[in-house]
Order: sequence, then structure tokens, then C-alpha cells
Amino acid sequence: MPHNVLVTGGEGKLAQALVRLDPSIDAPPKARLDVSRYESIEAYCRAHPAEVIIHAGAVTNRFDEDVDEAYIRTNIMGTANVVLWCMRHAVRLVYLSTDYVYPGQRGDYSEESVLLPVNRYAKSKLGGEMAVQLYEQALIIRTSFYETMNFAKACTDQFTSRLSLEEAAKAVYHLAVKTQARGIVNVGVPAKRSVADIVKAEFNPSVEACTRAAFHLPYPLPPDSSLNSGKWQAIANGGAQPSLARRTCRICGSGRLWRYVELGATPLANAYLKEEELETNEFTEELAVQLCESCGLSQLSKVVDPDRMFRHYLYASSTPATFRQHCAELAATVTAHAHAQPGDWVLDIASNDGCLLSAFQARGMNVVGVDPAENLVQEANAAGVQTLCAYWSPAVAKDIVSRFAPPAIITSTNVLAHVDDVHGFVNAVDQCLAPRGLWIIECPYVLDLIERSEFDTVYHEHLSYLSVHAIAALVERHRLQVVHVEYFPDLHGGTIRVYVARSQDAAVTPAVEAFLHRERTFGITARGPYEAFAQRVRRSKDALTALLARLHREGKTVWAYGASAKGNTLMNSFGIGRDLVPMAIDDNPRKWGWYTPGSHMRIVGIEELATHPVDALLLLAWNFKREIIERCEQAGYQGGFIIPVPLAEQLEPMSSVQRERKQVSKR
Repeated sequence: MPHNVLVTGGEGKLAQALVRLDPSIDAPPKARLDVSRYESIEAYCRAHPAEVIIHAGAVTNRFDEDVDEAYIRTNIMGTANVVLWCMRHAVRLVYLSTDYVYPGQRGDYSEESVLLPVNRYAKSKLGGEMAVQLYEQALIIRTSFYETMNFAKACTDQFTSRLSLEEAAKAVYHLAVKTQARGIVNVGVPAKRSVADIVKAEFNPSVEACTRAAFHLPYPLPPDSSLNSGKWQAIANGGAQPSLARRTCRICGSGRLWRYVELGATPLANAYLKEEELETNEFTEELAVQLCESCGLSQLSKVVDPDRMFRHYLYASSTPATFRQHCAELAATVTAHAHAQPGDWVLDIASNDGCLLSAFQARGMNVVGVDPAENLVQEANAAGVQTLCAYWSPAVAKDIVSRFAPPAIITSTNVLAHVDDVHGFVNAVDQCLAPRGLWIIECPYVLDLIERSEFDTVYHEHLSYLSVHAIAALVERHRLQVVHVEYFPDLHGGTIRVYVARSQDAAVTPAVEAFLHRERTFGITARGPYEAFAQRVRRSKDALTALLARLHREGKTVWAYGASAKGNTLMNSFGIGRDLVPMAIDDNPRKWGWYTPGSHMRIVGIEELATHPVDALLLLAWNFKREIIERCEQAGYQGGFIIPVPLAEQLEPMSSVQRERKQVSKR
């Protein structure tokens, strides 16, 4: 939840109602913050940093004077100034617009309805909207509200969905502070009412009913300006935001996107279920990958609301022993590269349960983590790894610098690929990183995804599939550069570690050009490699489903090992359910007793193998194959294994002689 909220128009009714809700909100008067002057915004916000700006300041309906110039200066140009400031500082913006931007004739207007402002004030608010819509980290709230309507006469043929001032303030506060909602949201009462009904029910029981024709005014009274606020009601009731379609490249902005693999509409890969939830409708979304033919980035076609995926997260990075060992190596290697000394600060973005930071702590470093998963943040802090519960942002970066110190090392392992606003992410890193500091990015390598047919690493959390070309194109837009690259072929199916520094702060090693050359040879922006990949995915599906069907016909029992995100992608995109694979073993106790999304396999610990005859284990966490096979043999498992990727391979059980020879070789 944001710590610093600023509302413009501090002397207005809505701003004051917001302050009554939350006294920590900063609501300066116009004399201190005049949005019509950019320099006023810059000066005030430099002294009073904000994570969210609620732009409620406006010249409102005035029908008895010529206020067109004031409308233009404040409602249009002033809003543009606020947008520009938020863009330049990567601050979230919430803009208050009006229901009068719609025609006001038939009512029930949705966010997608045709716009035709009913008066000059509404035209000026729509002018402000045009500027706001150019900023991706912004939300437009179209609404109307009242404080008092103690009229003697009121219309029975003028309908509205206006809220009371206090209810409007609650809605704005919820959207601005408690959600990451973007785009446009209509906010109003669920059912429209006539103005006469509102006045009679809340202000004047003896109000005289009349029609609009009884009023002779210099401005029109729209017959029905009511809003369809279904989207807002869904958010208020705990629903997440609808997914966003990605029609441009998130790195270079190109519209040259070519879709090359379709995995169907699948549940979220980490949306595990309790038994009582098995009969409920699971959220599903299209899972398809598209190539930017300009810069070579592969990205999903849809962006799912992060709150659906990350607020409660069951994956813990410390679970696999292989990854714990990797973290220890990373801490040692990067500390040496950065010439860091004990006592220097290390920041880990999306720090999970603190596994990586604990490795830096062991080397005498001061550490701080940032992660949005409340359950994991609690665990990390309990283990002595200082962690903030938040999504990474420029405001969080400033908070870390002011509370601690600029970190000499920033790490972000397996997180950049999860981010839609990558430019805001990099901007925040640049604001936070110490002079001559190093930023370390680790992510699955897109060449391995394609060449090894690792389609099961595609899921809704992984918005991007990165190459050195793509990362270089991204960071260079922020005066940063890739200075070194390392490769780990056995980590998560192939991982690159990319070292980033400010331009001129570090020499570029030959490894960078070696990777860029390999990617050019591969054809990073050409369709050919991706078309061949899609064909191999189809063959992989046919081979695995045929193998499992045959084993089922033979009466064999097949369980899975690894209730992992990649395994859930495979099971759901291939249409494999618990009729063929009823159980999944996982080493993470947090998952025991849960069920996998879509396929509904029950998740258990490895000790269950001792009491259930299992003929084969489908290794869904195939990236930890060696470790899993060894654990199963130590547990006394005597069945076979199925490696699903790139093409289904069945490993028969070892004979007793083979096992004895293996034990002898270990001695």
C-alpha cells in the first residue's frame, strides 16, 4: 500500500473528504500547489515526494460567467502538467473526471461508450483525459457526487448514478490506494435514481416533483447520465482488474508483433486450490506468445492483473537445494565483480523468502528486500532478512535510499520478465543504484526456450522472454549498459546473468558481444526459429499424451513430481487431468494439501511414495531432474520416470543390480 498520497485541489470538497478518511493524505491549497504552472508542481513535489497523485483539482461547473480560459488553463493544461510530472518521475496518477463526458441521453454508460460531453466543463475534463490516457500508470475515474441537494423542486425525468460525497471519497481512496487499477473506471451507485428521488429520500421529503421542462436554464439538463459501474463493483467486491491486451512491444514500442505459439486459455500457474474450491470456476486467460520483429523481445499477448498472481505466493526460492547453492555462488561472484566491502548495501527486488539476501548477509553485507507477497515478506523478516512489502517502483526506490543508503549491488532474479512497465522498473533501479554500482539481472534465456522446446516455462507471470539484445535495448534507453553476461545451462532450463552499470562506470567484457553474435546467428528477430518451435510443441503434446494414455490403459499408476508453475502450464495446455495423473509430489510443505490449478492433482510430500505403489513419476520440475531422481531413490522409490520436455522420454526402473552398482560407485 502506498505511503505517500497527494491530492490536488486541496481546498475542494472531495480532497477534504479524502483527508477525513486518511489524515496522512497531503492536500495542499492552490497557493502552495498550482497545477496550471509546471514549476509549482516540480517545486512542491520535490519537497513532498508522493507515490500516488490523486488529481482532483479543477475549475468546476460555473454557468453564470465566462470561464473558458480558466477551464483551459486548469482542467486541460494543468492536467497535462500533472501527467508530465508523473511520467517523468514514474508516479502513479489517478484523475477525477465526470459522468458528463458521456452524451447523457440513454444512461447506463460503460467505460467503452461513445463520448459526447454535455457542456463546456465536461469538454474541458475530457481534454484532460486525453493527456492522462497517454500515461500507462494512470487511472481515470468518471463519477459524480453530491454533498447537499436540499432543493424545493427536483426533476423526476433526470436520472443519475451520483454518489454521496463520502461514498465517492471512499471509492476514490480504495481505487487509488488499495489497488493498482489502470485505464478507466466508472464509479456510481448500482441502480440509477431520479434527482427527485434523491432529494426526497435524503434532504427534503416534501420536495415538489417536476420535469426538466419546468426549468429554463442557460445549460442543458441531461435526461440520463447514469453510469454502468459493474467494473467498479467487481473491484470493490475483491475482483481483480481485467487483463490488458498487449499490442505494442513493451521495450521498443513497435507494433510489429507476430504471434507464434498458442497454449490455450489456462488457469494461472500458481493459483493453487483448496479442496472446497475444486468445484468453483477458476480464472483463465489466453496464453500466447508474440515476437517483436523490431527488437526481438518475446512477450505474452495478455497482461493479467499482478494482484491476481503475487499477493499470496506459494513458491519459495529456498525450497530447491540447487537454487540455494546458486544463490551462494551468485553472492560470492557478484560481490567480487562489484568490489563490494562488508557493510555495503545489497537490495534484492522480488526477494521472495530472502534466500539470496541471506547469502549476502553471510558475507557481511547489509541487505534489504522488496516483495509484494505478504506471506513471504513475513517469513523473510522473521528470519532476520529486512524486507519491505511492496511492488518495486520509483517511490520505493526513493524510500530505500532515504531510509538506508544507495545499494552498491541490486539483484533482480527471475523478476524482470514478470514486469509489464519495464521502463518504470529500470527508472527506479537507476534512481536507487549507488555510483559505480552493479545491477544484476537473472532470467530464463529465450534461446533455450526456443531451441530446447521449453514451452512449459511460458505462463501468465512470465510476461517477457528475454535475450541479451532485448535487455541491452531496454537499459540503453536509461543511460545504462550491459557490461558482462554469464550463462547457466542447467538453472531453470537455461539462465543468463546480465551485469548492468551506468554508462562509463564499467568496461564491457567480450562476453557481451559473444552473446549478441550468437543471437544474431540464431535469428533473434526472424520468424523461422519460432515457427519450428511451435511445431515441436505440437509434437511434444502428441507424444506425452499418447504415452500417458497407454500407461493408463495398462493399469499403471503415474504421479507427478513437482507441483510447479511450469508443470501446471504443461498439464493444462496439453489437457492432462487427474484421471491420468491424480497426485503431485512437491518438496515445498506450503503446497501440501492443496490442488494444482486446472488439472486438480492433490499435492503431497515425498513420504507418500512409501505407502502408494507408483509405477512412474512424471517429472514436471524437470529442471531439477538430477536432484529429484536422487531424492526419490533415497526414499526407496523403485519405479520409473518420465521426462516430458522436449519430447516425452520414459526412464525404466533400475534393477537391483544397477542400484547396488550405483551405491558402490558413490562410496
